[in-house]
Amino acid sequence: MNINISYTNQAGLPTGFTAAVQAACNFFDRMFTNNITLNITFNFASISGGLAQSQSTYFSGESYSAVTSAMKANATGVAALAGEVIPATDPFGAGGTLNVNTAECKALGIQSYSGSDGTVTLGSSFNWNYSSTGSPVAGQYSAVGALEHEISEVMGRSCGSDGSLSQTPLSLFRYSSAGVVDTSSSYANAYFSLNGGVTNLAQMGESGSDLADWGSSVSGDAFGYASAGVAENVSQTDIKELEALGYIPRKAPVMDFNGDGTSDVLLENASTGQIGAWEITNNTPTWVGFSTEASGWRVAGNGDFNGDGVSDVLLQNATTGAVGVWEIANNTPTWAYFSSEASGWHVAGVGDFNGDGVSDVLLENSTTGAIGTWEIANNTPTWAYFSSEASGWHVAGVGDFNGDGKSDVLLENATTGAIGTWEISNNTPTWAYFSSEASGWHVAGVGDFNGDGVSDVLLENSTTGAVGAWEISGNTPTWVYFSSEATGWHVTSVGDYNSDGKSDVLLSNATTGQVGEWLIANNTPTWQGLSTMAAGWHAVS
Repeated sequence: MNINISYTNQAGLPTGFTAAVQAACNFFDRMFTNNITLNITFNFASISGGLAQSQSTYFSGESYSAVTSAMKANATGVAALAGEVIPATDPFGAGGTLNVNTAECKALGIQSYSGSDGTVTLGSSFNWNYSSTGSPVAGQYSAVGALEHEISEVMGRSCGSDGSLSQTPLSLFRYSSAGVVDTSSSYANAYFSLNGGVTNLAQMGESGSDLADWGSSVSGDAFGYASAGVAENVSQTDIKELEALGYIPRKAPVMDFNGDGTSDVLLENASTGQIGAWEITNNTPTWVGFSTEASGWRVAGNGDFNGDGVSDVLLQNATTGAVGVWEIANNTPTWAYFSSEASGWHVAGVGDFNGDGVSDVLLENSTTGAIGTWEIANNTPTWAYFSSEASGWHVAGVGDFNGDGKSDVLLENATTGAIGTWEISNNTPTWAYFSSEASGWHVAGVGDFNGDGVSDVLLENSTTGAVGAWEISGNTPTWVYFSSEATGWHVTSVGDYNSDGKSDVLLSNATTGQVGEWLIANNTPTWQGLSTMAAGWHAVS
């Protein structure tokens, strides 16, 4: 998605205003993948009735059936999993029509429009903090948070104001009880739900305010009520709301810690416990230190555990079995504890096994061979058992091998070299056999090397250093040889290091500390050196 920015009077804007606008727009550009351009004008002027305001261009009276059919067709990830419920008939009695603004029409693909999609204005009488990082000081309001609030309204996050309901697509997710769409114009009893009112995701509306905003019980959220001195961030529920309206969230590539769409290199110092990353831009690494692990903790994986489009660092305590995550925002980690593994269990991988756009933790019991997952929602794990491995088998990786948008479990038999996958649907695995490795080969990683949306299996020969991939289509592998590693080098991880939508191979030299990458295009690797790790550091797979 691209937001085309213009200003009413750029010469008269306060210092920092345009940077804040760019930061807010960049967030939505990065977060959603719809191939559309929104035209939004930004203004700084005196307003009444709030900190900021937006005005949108609308197509009135769009066909209810056409709009809801498009919404269902665009329902991916969260919406599909939640069993997104959209009433079959118009609950408002408005003649089978909805008011849809031009931006959402573009997102849903039901109308094209080249004019202005809306205007966003920050109130000039307020004390604004224009930084995109950290929290405002006392008495200041977050400009970026307020801008994200108003931009989301131009994107379609609106359903009128207290006392004046508008029949918009968002109004279809506004409930007063299970199975009952709230058709009133009052804020009093409404809440946001994707599954027909069964699950209350957040209270909607406040007295005398927008019915689409979160209620006063929700704080620190860009889509809610702003408070001075508080950072207003876009939450996982906010992303779900926009996804339900037709905006398709981008899933972060592996180890993308700054949300720029390029994989980074996660580094750990085994002696000091320090963790940081080389953030990769144009094949150039920039060092960012995250924090230092407490004694007994080690990196166990990475994924997007809060659905913000940025990778986080999963940590595990080998002594206690405790597992948690550093959620990364603006290169700053915030700790969230998940739970403790029972005896015999260990983290075996990270993936999105229920397709809700949030990473889950795969667990394996080394004694019994049992495998299951902690499905993560709001930093709370829910256990789902998959099955037990047969003797000789072990988890070798995680990927989406059938292209259904949900992660599957790659299994390898260390004795026979056989490889296959448990394809996961509704937490139930279905076995699919791929092939058997030749002698000397082993699974070295999982990625999408040909960009077809289906994961492939990276293989490495520990004797010869040869590296190639089984490219998977219809559960059938096709062998592709990449190249052979030079002496001392080995595969470290897989990621998209040049943002071309295809996986590449990260290599490191344990003797010299050098790190580089094979950038894969048309199944041909091009070598790119990155940097050299200092003593004691290693790249994390």
